[in-house]
Amino acid sequence: SVRPKRPTTTKRARSNNAVVAINGDFYNYHSDGLFIRNGAVFRELAYGADVLFIDSDGNFSVKTDRDAIKEGFYKKKKIYQSLSFGPALVVDGKVLNNGKANYSCGPFGNEPRTAIGQIGPLHYLLCTIDGRSKVSEGVTVAELASIMSKKKCIVAYNLDGGQSSVLYFHDKAYNHVADGGERTLSDIVYFATALPDSDRQ
Repeated sequence: SVRPKRPTTTKRARSNNAVVAINGDFYNYHSDGLFIRNGAVFRELAYGADVLFIDSDGNFSVKTDRDAIKEGFYKKKKIYQSLSFGPALVVDGKVLNNGKANYSCGPFGNEPRTAIGQIGPLHYLLCTIDGRSKVSEGVTVAELASIMSKKKCIVAYNLDGGQSSVLYFHDKAYNHVADGGERTLSDIVYFATALPDSDRQ
């Protein structure tokens, strides 16, 4: 079968009238994990990774996919979205020690990184760190966690990085994307508006 063509973060953001957006978890890069979109569960294949859950009130929480599936957590808590990449960076305002984490993100190297965090009710932080260039070497996962903590996140989570790391703002990629340009991706996280361009401040 022929796979549908995936757009870049920038193209997907524009098509959804996004004001600001970042790359997501690249869910179809993996064949396992816990995958929930708009309240519908599409995949329940645990491999022990941290999952970021977003409930219907917009609040963040983190559990491993194994615990969440075993406990039926996402059914009890009215989870609306999940992001399955990881690891979690900050939980309950405390930086997590991911020194023994076994994640595909290569947690110990200096790389371009993307993270999302919640500061308070309906108050979020999107973060990209450039890397693989003369102007920025990137950060480790531990350094990214420290950054998100210093920005007062009560929950923060590591998303796909490297060439996937894109922050879209003012109708373009706001950061310097690694390795020659944006990668095509399966999903993004975005904040949109119904206002036409002419009415935006």
